[in-house]
Amino acid sequence: MSVDTLRADALGTYGGRVETPTLDAFAREGVLFERAFSPAGLTAPSHASLLTGQEPLEHGVIRNGTYLDDEFESLAQGFRRSGYDSAAFVSSFVLDRRFGWDRGFEVFDSTFGEADATVPKEMGTPGMFFHKHDFEGFDRRADASIDAALAWLRTAQEPYFLFVHLFDPHDPYTPPDGYAQQLKGTTFSLEGRRDPLAKKPGRLKRLVRRYHAEVVFTDEQLGRLFEAVETRSDRRVVRVVTADHGEGLGQHDWVFHDRNLYDEALHIPLIIQDSTGSLAGVRIETPVALSDVAPTLLELAGLPPLSRASGRSLAEAVRTGVEPVARPVFAHRREHATNELEARGEKLAVRSRGWKLIRSEHVGEELYELEVDPAEIEDRLAEAGRVDPDRVVALRQLLDDYSRRRNTPGPPQEMSEEVREALEALGYVD
Repeated sequence: MSVDTLRADALGTYGGRVETPTLDAFAREGVLFERAFSPAGLTAPSHASLLTGQEPLEHGVIRNGTYLDDEFESLAQGFRRSGYDSAAFVSSFVLDRRFGWDRGFEVFDSTFGEADATVPKEMGTPGMFFHKHDFEGFDRRADASIDAALAWLRTAQEPYFLFVHLFDPHDPYTPPDGYAQQLKGTTFSLEGRRDPLAKKPGRLKRLVRRYHAEVVFTDEQLGRLFEAVETRSDRRVVRVVTADHGEGLGQHDWVFHDRNLYDEALHIPLIIQDSTGSLAGVRIETPVALSDVAPTLLELAGLPPLSRASGRSLAEAVRTGVEPVARPVFAHRREHATNELEARGEKLAVRSRGWKLIRSEHVGEELYELEVDPAEIEDRLAEAGRVDPDRVVALRQLLDDYSRRRNTPGPPQEMSEEVREALEALGYVD
């Protein structure tokens, strides 16, 4: 289960201001990863990582509208080769079958009619790559997608792999009637937040409330799916809820998600529940990546891993509650054109040992000490003498190594003795 644009802190179980009863209860019954992160603030790159167990620079999908190359084995193919029935119900044109997302699925439903859309065709083409494509609606509401999934579930043969993607928390934040009204008395802190696109005062406050109303609606619809799965049979069921990315909601002067690599765009929920497991209410603190989900699911199912996955399985953490070994977690933003609101060029980020380095092609670098500055406000590189230089060298080396994972990598580079010593001093080299 993937919910588009779902910030971790939009859920009650992650400390959010709004109760999300379905997912809050789900977390109490399973294993919650406190620090799960998307590899990109875009739907296609992050879903490619979710389904292949690879990072964006490895699978090559770095923007929406890019075809997922046939050479990369998907999670659905991993289940299909072991005899599972497989079906997907997606809710955004970004995941349409024409971009290769149907690989491995017997049933792939990407029906986007105008009646069920929050972004109908007359609103224009949301993103340049849509200009060459025809569609009635850009997306499908959660209730329509869940209806379709439930219809398939009634006749599916076991074992099965079911993937459901919901889109509702994505802009333009148009919850069904009554949901925004429910939250009118809820106060959301907007301190330090700004909406540079606002033409009238109060716009950001309205957008934040409507975003959370979409989350409440989505949570309600997930309850329908969970109930159907639970009552269908007595066989073991492993369920996962996660997201492709978060949303800015005014942090770092941005409402949406595709501009920055700050945590409001990357910190996502990840909750895994195994119906036959004994663990309930366990919370894992170690940072993990979205690319870890596919290896985890296949190991929990007792199936062979994907051939080229670089993500690591979290199955032991799910089974035992033991913290996994920490490792660096990366993020990437494709190159953007120049305008007054967006930094030009490509961005890369790495999180490791409580620090995060962001490298922007044309702006430079930013360094944040996450334990004391989780909102990423104080750039440590701007404060002379506040940072161990070896730490900076080590983080830069990690980004250099990640950059060389590109789909068309250059020749391997020798690591200098100076860099190796710095990495060893900080525990980054075995």
